[in-house]
Amino acid sequence: MGKNIIKKTFDATSYGMSADDCLGHRRNEDEQSFVVDLRSKDDYDKERLMGAYSLPANYLEDYVAQMPTQSKIILYAGDEETVIGSLKLLVENNFEDVHYVIGGFSKIQEALKASDQEVFLTDFPQEQWEGQINQVLTDKVLPVLEADGGGLSVDKVERDKVFIQFQGACNGCPSATSGELNFIKNTLGVALNHTVDVEVLG
Repeated sequence: MGKNIIKKTFDATSYGMSADDCLGHRRNEDEQSFVVDLRSKDDYDKERLMGAYSLPANYLEDYVAQMPTQSKIILYAGDEETVIGSLKLLVENNFEDVHYVIGGFSKIQEALKASDQEVFLTDFPQEQWEGQINQVLTDKVLPVLEADGGGLSVDKVERDKVFIQFQGACNGCPSATSGELNFIKNTLGVALNHTVDVEVLG
């Protein structure tokens, strides 16, 4: 007599996270959160949550081994089927601190607009953009660079583009420069909800 095989249905309920909670984790500088946009690259390029990484769901399986196991992983997509399938894949690959945004990208957009804790560079007159960018560099970027023996100086700011020079340990090392540059761009993007171009001089 053949055995009855009961297939367990994957229950995603406990992995759900509200859009507000997602934004809170993204703002928490003491927590390593890895936010993943599972939508197509075209959708990501049109509009996205600043700080989120583009990894279309159909490529996720190929990149599972490169996902950060020590970070909180937060997934969002445009539809529930896509995000639940991706969540299931990560859970089956032994990722424990993984979550998905209930309602997807549309709920994130709503939460961003309704939040009184988010700063939008475009809400300020352009003559104030330089001050906003410099404030983020001073408050959020410099302390991290200085803790690693590095630093930076700002040469000039033109609209939403900043020209910098690295100092100390950050200066002259291509691998360090690349990593620090990504950190600066990501920090500015998250803090100001706007893409800020960063160009390194020298």
